[in-house]
Amino acid sequence: MPIIYAYDYELSGVTEKTIVKGDLQRLDYNYEKALEFYHMALKSLKDKENRLELYKKIAICYWFICDYQKSLQFFEKAVQLAKGPKRSLLYRAIAACYIDIGDYDSAILMIDEGKYNARERLLRNVMGLMEIFYLLEKDRIITAQKKVRRIAKLIDKEKNIGTYAEFLVSSAAVEATTGHLMSAEQKVEEALGIFQDLGMIQGVANSYHMLGQYNRKLKRFKKAKTYFERAIESYLEIRLPLGEIKSYLELGALYYEFGQYELAEEYLLKCHRFDNVREFNLVRMEAFYYMGLVKYNLEEYAASIENLEKSLSLAKLKDLKGWKIRLQLQMAEIFLLGSGDLQRFLAMRRAYWTLFDEDTSVIFRVRDKYLLSHYYYSTDKVNCMIKVLKKYAMPMVKKHAKVLEPRYKMMIHIMFALAYSKKTWIKWGQKYLDHALRIARQAGDPIFLALIHYYSGLFYSEKKDKREAREFLNKALQAMEELNVPRLQRNIKRALDRLI
Repeated sequence: MPIIYAYDYELSGVTEKTIVKGDLQRLDYNYEKALEFYHMALKSLKDKENRLELYKKIAICYWFICDYQKSLQFFEKAVQLAKGPKRSLLYRAIAACYIDIGDYDSAILMIDEGKYNARERLLRNVMGLMEIFYLLEKDRIITAQKKVRRIAKLIDKEKNIGTYAEFLVSSAAVEATTGHLMSAEQKVEEALGIFQDLGMIQGVANSYHMLGQYNRKLKRFKKAKTYFERAIESYLEIRLPLGEIKSYLELGALYYEFGQYELAEEYLLKCHRFDNVREFNLVRMEAFYYMGLVKYNLEEYAASIENLEKSLSLAKLKDLKGWKIRLQLQMAEIFLLGSGDLQRFLAMRRAYWTLFDEDTSVIFRVRDKYLLSHYYYSTDKVNCMIKVLKKYAMPMVKKHAKVLEPRYKMMIHIMFALAYSKKTWIKWGQKYLDHALRIARQAGDPIFLALIHYYSGLFYSEKKDKREAREFLNKALQAMEELNVPRLQRNIKRALDRLI
């Protein structure tokens, strides 16, 4: 979340009492009251330079109260009056607005305009820092890395401390995208210290938010929770709703991942406090998605599908192809593994399959093959199951082993083990089961280990080895009870009942 710095909008030479009153209200975060004074002053202000400064102040106030269309209108009015570096800084502010509301294509147009108008080399590279967020969104990671290295040579930490802090944040975003979370965390912590020294609360809030995200990915629940709570406090202090609800979303997702579903629901519901602001649709889309996952794990399948459909409708509004596939895959999984509605599973699979093309993520492709093999397992079509796994799933797993998450590799090996156990090819089944167990242990995720115990129980059940099956299923049940995953607890209990 790029920062719009206070020093970009300082008043130059305007002493009218009305504007001063507006400034006092703005600095006290009373943006609506500040706008009243600014609009009063605008009626009588003729000087071009002073109108430029006032347009910027009005734009930033509208940005904070989430009226992005009016904010952009006044930024554009200011651009018409500005020249040189001031014009570039305005394009930078407009780009920040677009990035915050998820319109990266409009943002890059503003960044290019800013670079074109920037005469100073450093200023052009400050615009380049904004471009990094666009490059990451478009998965142009190598280009983003090159840009970070080039800008690093130009920034003088002593002379441009605020710009250096922004560089650290942009650089950390690149590090995190490439999986170097510890390095990214260190850079944001350094940036946080600078923002705190400069009294830049928005920079402080953004840094807390990023640190929360990195610790969430590192499975550090307490640290992630603390950082998100501090981010929310800071966003509330400066009255920045977009930052606030993004942190609510992250907290809701964090609680979901650690099985605290009531708290997850509480924070995900807070993401809908600003339903009248259409620019928040991307946050609401993710909030509905995670609420769908929460309801799925609570075995409330109808409520889960309802939330996922709401998320899908928002994804369709923005024509977000990746999200449309993700959501339909999730609904297909619920129909197959949750409610057991095989016909609706097949219908949903046909729906997302029409969206697949050569650019479709390998994760989506592997997940589709996992679900399809599970369908054949459920309907006792073992030969079809083995064909899907051998011909499609395993070649993708081997080819993309470095980028695939461990759980997808683990699940494909598990499905192989179950298929071979049904064919009574126990030796081959055991080989794949052992490989899946190694993947789960290397990942170190307790849910992975619980799942591998569950599927090991199913494997030994197919072998008619009830003692081994019961031992693994009981281990899985104990783990799922500790992790608080009701849906999987129920599945394990059903498997245990079938052994009696």
